Amino acid sequence: QDEYNTNENPLKGVRFNLDYDFKPFSFGTLIMGYQYRNLDHRGDFVYQRKNNNTQRYELIPKFSSEVDLHRSIHAAYFQYNGSFNQWKWNAGLRLENMKRDLSLKDKTGTLDEDYTLAFSQLFPSASVHYASDDNTSFKVAYSKRIERTTTFKMNPFPERVHYEPLEQGDPNLHPELIDQVEMGVNFKNKKGNSWFASLYYRKVDHLINRVNTVYNDTILNRIYSNVGRAKALGAELGAEVSSADKLK
Repeated sequence: QDEYNTNENPLKGVRFNLDYDFKPFSFGTLIMGYQYRNLDHRGDFVYQRKNNNTQRYELIPKFSSEVDLHRSIHAAYFQYNGSFNQWKWNAGLRLENMKRDLSLKDKTGTLDEDYTLAFSQLFPSASVHYASDDNTSFKVAYSKRIERTTTFKMNPFPERVHYEPLEQGDPNLHPELIDQVEMGVNFKNKKGNSWFASLYYRKVDHLINRVNTVYNDTILNRIYSNVGRAKALGAELGAEVSSADKLK
């Protein structure tokens, strides 16, 4: 089709951790820490198409853009671990402050917009383990975590990845927030064989999904968007079998 698509898309990131373990207490151990993360992601996307009359490549502004993403995260956490007889447990709490700045420009000078997203969020977690004997153990756990979106999913300028679809992002996209509760059992026999079973429930807020629309007769337009909330209930089963017999 005499089309030319190129981009310059460097990513620079820095992460710093500072952790401290307290001397063990009679009731368990305490751990605390701080983490700083910084991300700079810039993109210069150029899409050109050959003009059959002039035989020159001309810029297609609809598919060309400049993107500048800056994201900084400050996080502090606290974790407690304890045990008593056949019981083991831990509980943690992480406080995160995030700020995201996204700058968008087109190649014709008509668009120059900035988008900012900032929030502070608590992320608790806890788990309890119980070993009824040396071979059988039970676990109950809860965790809250965050799934961050990529820069690609926030760029609203359509991109022709290949011939059939266009892919397009949302500059106001929120990261996914995930809550999960899990219960499980593990069993191991004297021969070294083991199996496990677990039941989990997961809830996702600000779910990110692809919304498909028709661009024309042969091209599909895919737009990444927060589509609401998702819930999942599932189970997992697994086994590991080992043998000490030698092959003859």
